[in-house]
Amino acid sequence: MKIKFRQVYDGPAGSFSPGDMADLDTDTAINICNAGLAFPVKEKKVETQMAQFPKEVGGGWHELSNGTKVQGKEKAVEEEQKIQSRGG
Repeated sequence: MKIKFRQVYDGPAGSFSPGDMADLDTDTAINICNAGLAFPVKEKKVETQMAQFPKEVGGGWHELSNGTKVQGKEKAVEEEQKIQSRGG
């Protein structure tokens, strides 16, 4: 669980200054937050290109991340995986 420290903390989880962020096990993080020394940080949901592509463009066609259009969802998913495995 990701937390941001409000105050100086020096304990079993490490030493932290105000403003420091740490990703700690849930129980430790909850205990530190309950003590008022830190607060939980909401993690932003990051969508990967894999989640965005292939994009359906209609008529059974799908656009891949490299701009290529492929007919059929299964083929589009397969081709997108090949693109991603080559690094984009």
